Amino acid sequence: LVVTGAPITAGMREHLRATTGADHVIELAGSSENLLAAECGAAPGLHVVPDTCHVEVLGPDGERGRVVHTTMVPWGSMYIRYDGGDVGTLDRRPCPCGLPSPRLKILGRAEHEFVLAGRRWLPYDVQAAIEEDVPELTGTTFAIASEGLAAGRLRLLVQAPAEGSTAAVEDGLTRRLGARF
Repeated sequence: LVVTGAPITAGMREHLRATTGADHVIELAGSSENLLAAECGAAPGLHVVPDTCHVEVLGPDGERGRVVHTTMVPWGSMYIRYDGGDVGTLDRRPCPCGLPSPRLKILGRAEHEFVLAGRRWLPYDVQAAIEEDVPELTGTTFAIASEGLAAGRLRLLVQAPAEGSTAAVEDGLTRRLGARF
């Protein structure tokens, strides 16, 4: 199973394997012109494909920032430091697989960022927190309610569990995620 267009967490990867029956889930990142990065599976992130592009993350090295790329192919449109709206990190440490190119982790779209308790967050952060703090909800569909954010609170709309109490899910999320957000 190949996943493109949305960042996936480790828990979501396992959920996709379980629900689709796929042996492998591979994440790719690209633009309309070419492939930007592909997962090797040996370490988190996607290896930048240096033959097709040059990728930068604007901000301190290793920290999250805007992802920009420059195309390196002799066909199609030429993009120089093109900002496609993604937020990510770039890891330049050596990868166990031996590939020398840095690993890109796309965390989401800048337009989906929200501020809560003085910090900038992405839906990816909420998904990762759910998987870490409430693992029984890994793979559950959720939405972040904008009226909650306007009031300075993280209000989630969560798909009801197939079994178990909705009240227990609500209590678990409130207790376990309250301190984080």
